[in-house]
Amino acid sequence: MGANIKHLKLHQTKHEDETGRVSCNYVKGTEFHSSSFNSGDYGIYYCGGFVPTHLHDAVEEAFYIVRGHGIMTIGDEERPVKAGDIIPIPCGVLHGLRNTGDDVLEHIVCSAKL
Repeated sequence: MGANIKHLKLHQTKHEDETGRVSCNYVKGTEFHSSSFNSGDYGIYYCGGFVPTHLHDAVEEAFYIVRGHGIMTIGDEERPVKAGDIIPIPCGVLHGLRNTGDDVLEHIVCSAKL
């Protein structure tokens, strides 16, 4: 059984927060409630932009760094990340991302419910 993927217009789903990050949710909806796929997001971090460390109790994620470089916190470790890297984040693990470069950092993240 599959889910209908709904591509949303980015200008309808885009928001900028106080951490220098723009996040665009491009596939998500009620049709995913019976699926393990949760969402797909595209994130842009301006110089110094970040998402604070946080965790998800019932969701695992996979980040793909499209452009730029930065530092990703995973648990109690900080790891450098760059364009082309894929970073899996298991359910229940503290994680965050900070742009440490001189240009934007862009990523795609897909999440799945467990």
